[in-house]
Amino acid sequence: MSRRFISFTVFSLIGLLLVSFLLVDIFQRVSRGSIESHFYEHNILLARVLRNGLAESYIKGLLEGGAKGSAADELVTRFEKDIRAYVADIPVAKIKIFNRTGVTVYSSTSGERGRDASGNPGVQMALEGLTAGSMVQRDKFNSFDRIVEHRDLYQQYIPIRALDAEQVEGAFEIYSDVTPLVKSLEMTRNNFVLSLLVILGTFFLVQVWLYHRTDAALVLEKKQTEGYLRELEQSREQLESRVAERTRELESSRFFLQSVIDGIANPLFVIQSDLQVSLMNEAAKSLIPPGCRPEQYAYCYQISHGRNTPCDGYDHPCSFAEVIAKQTTAMVQHNHFDADHNPIIVEVTTTPLHSQDGVLTGVIEVQHDVTELVSARHKLARSEARLKAIMDHVPDAIFTVNSAAIIESANQAAAQLFEEPLASLLDRNLHTLFCKTDGVEELLTADNKVKEGCATRAGEFRFPVDLWVSTFNLEDSQRFVAVVRDITDRKMAERELEQTRQQYYHQEKMAAIGQLAAGILHEVGNPIAAIAGATQELRVAEASASETESGCGLDAAVAHNLRLIEEHTERLAKITRDIADFASPRPRKRELTDINGLVSSTIRLLGYDRRFRGTTLKQTLDSQLPAVECVPDQITQVLMNLLINGLDAANGREVNAPTVEVITRVVERGIDIEVKDNGEGMDTETRAHAFEPFYTTKEPGKGTGLGLSLCDSIIASHGGSLRIDSEPGKGTSVFVQLHVRGELTGMLESGA
Repeated sequence: MSRRFISFTVFSLIGLLLVSFLLVDIFQRVSRGSIESHFYEHNILLARVLRNGLAESYIKGLLEGGAKGSAADELVTRFEKDIRAYVADIPVAKIKIFNRTGVTVYSSTSGERGRDASGNPGVQMALEGLTAGSMVQRDKFNSFDRIVEHRDLYQQYIPIRALDAEQVEGAFEIYSDVTPLVKSLEMTRNNFVLSLLVILGTFFLVQVWLYHRTDAALVLEKKQTEGYLRELEQSREQLESRVAERTRELESSRFFLQSVIDGIANPLFVIQSDLQVSLMNEAAKSLIPPGCRPEQYAYCYQISHGRNTPCDGYDHPCSFAEVIAKQTTAMVQHNHFDADHNPIIVEVTTTPLHSQDGVLTGVIEVQHDVTELVSARHKLARSEARLKAIMDHVPDAIFTVNSAAIIESANQAAAQLFEEPLASLLDRNLHTLFCKTDGVEELLTADNKVKEGCATRAGEFRFPVDLWVSTFNLEDSQRFVAVVRDITDRKMAERELEQTRQQYYHQEKMAAIGQLAAGILHEVGNPIAAIAGATQELRVAEASASETESGCGLDAAVAHNLRLIEEHTERLAKITRDIADFASPRPRKRELTDINGLVSSTIRLLGYDRRFRGTTLKQTLDSQLPAVECVPDQITQVLMNLLINGLDAANGREVNAPTVEVITRVVERGIDIEVKDNGEGMDTETRAHAFEPFYTTKEPGKGTGLGLSLCDSIIASHGGSLRIDSEPGKGTSVFVQLHVRGELTGMLESGA
C-alpha cells in the first residue's frame, strides 16, 4: 500500500466529517430560520386580526383605561372570552397588551395585568413602531421578560396602530408554542444525521476502493512510460537527420523564391509581426541609401522613413495596423523616402501571412510609386476646385442636366435661390423647379434660348425668372446647361416705374382738368352772375313797390319761380366752387392738412355724380382729429379711389340701402381713416392680390387695377399703412393709418 493511498484515505475521512458537520449545522439553521419566519408572519397577521376585529369593542377601552374597578374586570373577562375564540385553533401560548406607557393592560396569564413593562426592550421597540421577535428555548433564560421558560416558544412584540392613522397606540406581546415543531425538528435532524453518515460512509468506502485500483494502474503505467521514452529517444535521433536534409531543401527553395521576387519590378517586403523585414527583393534594396548594408535596415520604418522608431500613424495609417484591424488585404497611401532621401508617394498593398493554424505571422507588402499620378490628381482637383469656386461665385443659378432633364450638378447660387440644400437639388427633374405652364421642356430642344418664366420655391412661393439653356456634349452624350436668374427686383422696379408713371399721368390729367375747369367755370360764372344780378334787381323792385304801396308787387307764381331761380343759382355756384377747389393744381410739398375737410369736400363732390344718386354717403368724423402733414392732392386722390371702389361695390350688390361710410378716429401715434361699404366683400385670394398692379375684379373697361396699388404707394410714401378687412357677403373696410408730427403726438398722448 503506497503512501499516496494512505494520505488520500486520511484526508478523505477528515473531509467527510467536516462535510457532515456543515450539513447538519446548515439543516438546523435553515429549520430554525423557517420556523422563525413562519411565526413572524403568523403573529403579525394575528395581531392585525385582533386589532381590526376587537379594536372598537375592547382594545381601545383597554388602552385608554377608561373603565375602572369591576367594569375593567368585566371588560377584561369579555375580551378574554372573545380572544380565546380567535386563537382557539392556533398554537398561541400567551397574549399580552401594553399601553403607551408600557403598563400591561391585558395578559392571558393571570396576575400579570397592571405590571410595568417599560423596561422590556421588546415593548420599547414596539411602542416606537418596530416589530421585534426571537426564539425562546425551554429551560433557558428569556432576556426580554427576564424569566426561565419551560417550553420552546417564539415571542414577538408588535405595535398597535390606530385604524385611521399610523400613530402607535400600544403593543402586542404574542407567545407561540413551538415545542411540537422543535421536537419534530430534532427527530428529523437525528434521522438526517444517521442517513447522511450512512450515505457518506458508503461513498467514502467506494472512493477508497476506486482510488486503490487507480493507484495500482498508475504504477503499471509508469513502467510502460519508461519504455515509451526509450523509443522516443531513438525517434529523435532519426528526426534530426531528416531535419538536416529538410533544411538543405528549404535553403534551395529560399534561393528560388528570392530569384522570383527579385524579378518583380516594384519593391516587395516580407515583414514579421514585430515589423522586422525577413525578406526583400532587389527593388526594395534599392531604397536603402548607397554604401549601407541591408542588415543595417532590419525594420520597415528604417527603410521607408529613415527613422529608428515605429511610425506613429500621424500623417498616414500604418499598413500593418490596417491588416490587423481588417484581417484582410489592405491598400493605403504613404509618404516615403527613396535612397537619396527624396520624398515619394507610394501606394502600399499589404497582404496578411497566416500559419497553418490561422495565426497571423506577418505581411507581404508591395509598394507602387504613384508620385506622378498623385501630382496629376492634385492638379485635376485644383482645377475642379477652381471651377467650382467660379461657379459658386456666379450670382445666377447654374444647373447641368442630362437629356432626361435630371439635374446632375448645381452651384451654391442655385441652392440659395431655391432655398434648398444643394444635395436635395441633385437627381431631381428640372421641370419641378418651375411652374407647370411655363413650357420649360421646350427650351431643352433649342440652344441658346432665353425665356421669361415662373419658378417655385418651397413648392408654393412663386417668383419670376429668366431661363437660359444651352447644349454641350460630354462622354458621347448630350447635356444641357441651364442658367436661372431671379428677376423679382427687376419686375418690382418695372411695377414701381409703372405706378410712378400712372401717378404723374394722373397729376398731369388733373392739372389739365383744372385748367379746363377754370376756363369753363369762368365762362359759366358770367351767366350765373348775370342771372343772380337780375334776380337781385327783381327782389329790389319788389321791395320798392311794397314800400310805396303802389300795388305792383309780384304775384305768387312769379315769386315762387324767383325763389327757385335763386336756389338753383346758389346751388350751381356751390358746385362750381367745389369743382374748382378739387381740380385746381396744388403744390406737391407736404403741409399740415385738415383730413376731415378733405373727406367732406371729396364726399360732397362725389354726391354730384348721377351714378351714385341711389347710394347713401355717410361721414362720421372725429372732431378731435389733429392736422396731418401730407400732400393734400395725393390724400384726396386716395380718398377718391377708395370711395369710388366702395360705391362700385355697394351698387354692385342687390341690397335695399347701398351705403358707403367714411369714419375718422384718433389712434396711437396717428389717425385712422376707415372707408366702409356693404358690398359683396372679398375672399382670401382676392385680398391677397388686392394691392398688386393691374389686378382687378371689375369688368373690362371699368377698371385698370392700379387704384389700390397707387393708394398703397402714396400712403407708404407718407410713412403710413393701408389695410383691408373683408369677408364674402359682409362688406369691406379699408383702413388708412397716417402718423402725425412729434408735437401733435405729444398732444394726443397727453389728452390735449
